[in-house]
Amino acid sequence: MKLRSVSVWILFTVVSTLLIFLRRSDLISAGLFALGVGIGFICSVLIDVLFPSSNGQIPAVSKEQVRQVISQTVSEVKTVGTYKQVQARNPLRSYPALAAYFVAAFFVISSTSSFLGRGVVLGLGLSLVTDLYISKTSLAGLRSRWFSLFPVNLSDSELVIFVWLVCGVFSVLSLIAVLV
Repeated sequence: MKLRSVSVWILFTVVSTLLIFLRRSDLISAGLFALGVGIGFICSVLIDVLFPSSNGQIPAVSKEQVRQVISQTVSEVKTVGTYKQVQARNPLRSYPALAAYFVAAFFVISSTSSFLGRGVVLGLGLSLVTDLYISKTSLAGLRSRWFSLFPVNLSDSELVIFVWLVCGVFSVLSLIAVLV
């Protein structure tokens, strides 16, 4: 089964927006949520563009660099997540950053009534979780992409359990955001 992140984004956006509309009967809130999910999902690509090129300075990003990162992301998703080993290390693609995301996302979702804000937070999380799930197809790729900056000694089965646990926590967080 090929997993394409855009397909996951569309499915997530449609289902969660429909749930918000059915629960609230408010088309504006549902539309703002869908817009927020799109913005948050795109933020992940911007992180991949800007972060590796910045070394404590404001990065100078060219159009060619943006095109290269976007085409690399699209081609990696099309090949079911066979990420290149030479990809620049990104501390935002690590398990401590993922844990920090979940803490911050729970805070934002539980403290704001803005559906745009909830959508942005869930869109960013959806992008991270989709990336983690796609990386699972090759456990070596998962280790190099998510566990290289902060190495831990996990067996293959523990890595798979970690991925499913993250997917489960994100699902619960999404339900809280949509239904509360």
